[in-house]
Amino acid sequence: MQMLFRKRHPGEIEYGIIYGTIAAIVLIAARVLPVQEALPGCAFRGLFGLPCPTCGTTRSLIFLAQGELGSAMSLNPLVVIVVLAALAALVANLVVIAFRFPRPEVTVTSGESTAIRLSALGGVLLNWLFLVLSD
Repeated sequence: MQMLFRKRHPGEIEYGIIYGTIAAIVLIAARVLPVQEALPGCAFRGLFGLPCPTCGTTRSLIFLAQGELGSAMSLNPLVVIVVLAALAALVANLVVIAFRFPRPEVTVTSGESTAIRLSALGGVLLNWLFLVLSD
């Protein structure tokens, strides 16, 4: 894995801004809209009696939007980590653009890419195991 810093080119897609903005909109919506009442229950839980890999996401986002990090983490830790990472990427990308800093870029080999994908899958499975065991 190698981190490089290079000049930002006009017109480049800034994924941190895209995903961070989506995360911010989701948190604002969870804070001001009655999203929990508007959504149906979990079909997976209804069919199998177990929480699905995303169970607790809505309630977790509502707690996170209210600043209750512990409650949010207890419902679905993975969604909290992903949302906070997206918000951090938003801030970092805005700073890079505003102050014209060199853009950080990470390059990985194919083996490292596979390891990252497997780690992400492992994280999803561990989160699901947490949800099943804490049910």
